Amino acid sequence: MEERGNQEPSGAADWLLSAEERGNPDSDIDRRRDDGRGWTEGNQVEALVDGAAYFARLYEVLTSLDDDAFVHLCDWRGDGDEHLTGPGSELGPFWRTWPAVASASEG
Repeated sequence: MEERGNQEPSGAADWLLSAEERGNPDSDIDRRRDDGRGWTEGNQVEALVDGAAYFARLYEVLTSLDDDAFVHLCDWRGDGDEHLTGPGSELGPFWRTWPAVASASEG
């Protein structure tokens, strides 16, 4: 394994482990792309703290998505009757359009 020392991280490869560093030869994550990396770069990520601004932004994004869009919510739980911005912004319609997500979150 290469020693990284105290260098300032400059890219994803400085933050994320390579296949060798993870030491798990049974993982396929590095074989999904031709470059051998277990991650992608150039993704749009927006970190928001829980609260009114978060729910308003979540509603804005969810209502503007194309049918083939993916949404990944980390460490989050919502109920179908929870309002994001007020009456008419309940999560239920979103869960119903994403049955795999809804069933996974209900378990």
